[in-house]
Amino acid sequence: MNTSLLNTLKNLIYKCDSSVNIEDINEGSDLVIDFGFNSFSFVRLLVEIEEEFGAEIGFEYLASGELSKISRLCELIEESMNENADR
Repeated sequence: MNTSLLNTLKNLIYKCDSSVNIEDINEGSDLVIDFGFNSFSFVRLLVEIEEEFGAEIGFEYLASGELSKISRLCELIEESMNENADR
């Protein structure tokens, strides 16, 4: 996993919910179970991700629950960034 991406994502998560301790966030973290993220928190995080990385992550991932795992979220960001680079 890209350490720089993970560190930036940690900061974005904290920006969306300052009650989250950045040190507690790791690849295996679940934003819902571990930090109590709700749909509003996720939408806010998606906006921050798009602004920071230029990565577009569809809302269908939010509905499927795929965004709750940090590892999957990092994968989706990387995939979107790679797709944008190929354009």
